[in-house]
Amino acid sequence: MPLSNHALDTFVAPKLSSLTTCGMPQFEFPEVPFAGVVLNQAFVSPRPQIQIRRLTNLFRWIDAAFVGYADARKNLISYTSIPRGKLRDCASVLYGASSSV
Repeated sequence: MPLSNHALDTFVAPKLSSLTTCGMPQFEFPEVPFAGVVLNQAFVSPRPQIQIRRLTNLFRWIDAAFVGYADARKNLISYTSIPRGKLRDCASVLYGASSSV
């Protein structure tokens, strides 16, 4: 059963009922991963272990943020492509958007 405009705007997210298109830009990733280049330099030149661990964790977090952003964008496009979102569609979009932040 579709949710009403009032239910979408009040209980899910403000102004969600007026959302019609996805405004999130799509990111293009380069052929050579930037993280791989930086980590290669970190391992080739002598660095303390703490710096290597911090760099590795930083790139894991950055990678997870980009994956989450792409998932949120995909869910938002699927939500706006249907006439009226059901609660399951709203929840998947909001979960994807909150996990990418």
